Amino acid sequence: MTAEVIVVDNHWMPRIKAALSYLGPAVFIPLFLYRNDKFIHFHARQGLALWVVMVLAVCSLFLPGSGKFLFIVFMGIYLAAALVGLISALSGSAWEIPTIGPLARRFF
Repeated sequence: MTAEVIVVDNHWMPRIKAALSYLGPAVFIPLFLYRNDKFIHFHARQGLALWVVMVLAVCSLFLPGSGKFLFIVFMGIYLAAALVGLISALSGSAWEIPTIGPLARRFF
């Protein structure tokens, strides 16, 4: 497996567009509108995988017993990974979030 290097220029607009990927349902904006930009699409795929984690967190609230615990675990994973992804997007790097990044690359 080889890692692909994505170079982004110093302009802020691609970084802000990529950062939208980590703001919950706003992931669909860069996912569909900026499909040709590799940097933005990289972050949009990871953001979509994180959005699925958030949906699982909300769905876990309907489980009796351990639903609240699973919600807290899933939302903790979502918040930590979204913060790391946001910092990565705003700094202009295409850092792959562990576990989330490979899943996003494989399924999205």
